[in-house]
Amino acid sequence: MTEKLRTTKPPVRAAFLLCPVHSRSKKCKDEQPKIIYIHAMPYKEKEIVKQYYSISEVARMFNVSNSLIRYWEKEFDILQPRKNRKGDRFFTIKDIEHLKIIYTLVKERGYTLKGARKKLKENKEDTIRNIEMSESLKKVRQFLLELKEQLDKMDD
Repeated sequence: MTEKLRTTKPPVRAAFLLCPVHSRSKKCKDEQPKIIYIHAMPYKEKEIVKQYYSISEVARMFNVSNSLIRYWEKEFDILQPRKNRKGDRFFTIKDIEHLKIIYTLVKERGYTLKGARKKLKENKEDTIRNIEMSESLKKVRQFLLELKEQLDKMDD
């Protein structure tokens, strides 16, 4: 008797609807779209790090509007994105880290803009250190919750 070998596919990373005629993601009335599955690679993928990010990319990172990013730029001196001749803003990693500090103070901890500005002027290093510490504690907590969930599954 021959046994069938079971092969497991890697987890699906994303699925795209592609038009068979145009070979790209597009609504097409001519043909039925086909689904293309992209599987996760078994090796660890490198995170793509760009040198500059547009204001819309940064706004998506923090789940806020573009106008709020522009407003924070006016209100906080530490935010100074580069601008091209057209006036488009381009944020560096350092700018995004500053935005993360501002976002944490204003949105998560409930500081007013005046209070956040004052806190950053008085003791910027302590504020940054406290925020980094809370971020690392959140990651540890998430890891422990995932570990607990896996252990619960093993007990069942």
